[in-house]
Amino acid sequence: MLLGTGSIAAGVGLYAWRVEPRWVEVTTVNLPVPRLGPELIGYRIAHVSDLHVGYRVSVSYLEQCMDRINEIAPDLVVVTGDLITGGLSDEIPTAARLLSRLNPPDGLVVSLGNHDYSSWTPGNIRYDVANKVVSAVRQIGGKVLRNERTVLRRGPSTAYLIGLDDLFVDRCDPAPAFHGLTKGPPVIALSHNPDSMGILRHWPVDVVLSGHTHGGQVRLPLLGPPILPVADRRFAAGLVRLGDKTVYVTRGLGHLLQVRFNCRPEITVHRLCPA
Repeated sequence: MLLGTGSIAAGVGLYAWRVEPRWVEVTTVNLPVPRLGPELIGYRIAHVSDLHVGYRVSVSYLEQCMDRINEIAPDLVVVTGDLITGGLSDEIPTAARLLSRLNPPDGLVVSLGNHDYSSWTPGNIRYDVANKVVSAVRQIGGKVLRNERTVLRRGPSTAYLIGLDDLFVDRCDPAPAFHGLTKGPPVIALSHNPDSMGILRHWPVDVVLSGHTHGGQVRLPLLGPPILPVADRRFAAGLVRLGDKTVYVTRGLGHLLQVRFNCRPEITVHRLCPA
């Protein structure tokens, strides 16, 4: 009996360590967007987060994820932060090289996460590291939005795409991004940490795309994830409705500790549809 139980435990441990962290799942979501113009109905956004480029996450695995996104052929790709793990060695150029594999017609848009400000020194926020991440993404033709907005356009139909800087490092400031914005076209925001909804609930945003949680990485049957890096546990993963706002938290591609159980890494494909 003990031998059998030990074998099962060892098998589950091996699966959680070696299999699931690299077994990416493509999740297709019909994303309800208020006031969506007819030309943007069916517009597809590939959403990934938390690549955590570094020695703990296989580069070949992330290359396969980028190629998988190209096979999906979305209109736009967005990355909601934590491109790197700690800003050490060649993490930043490697992250840029990985993202350069992507070829969506409407380009690549990135918002920053807490690890994009990190050098693995506890409590030390490295603005220079974040600036290097921004520069590397822009050099490959990507767009980084730091409390800024851009416009999605299909014919006469438009939507605002807002990128917010990271909440954890106290850089999330919606005011510049929303300045002068009038009610009309829908507003989709990229914000790494979904706890930023504590701020965003006061602003006229319709949809927020986030990451940060990794889904908890381990989801126990009936109990859910025992550990989550957010104050509001509703934001573990997936679609959450908060009044007239919709939040989607993707489970991310990478990890800090190489373990996932019942919480596969995720490429999310958002298909915009009328609310």
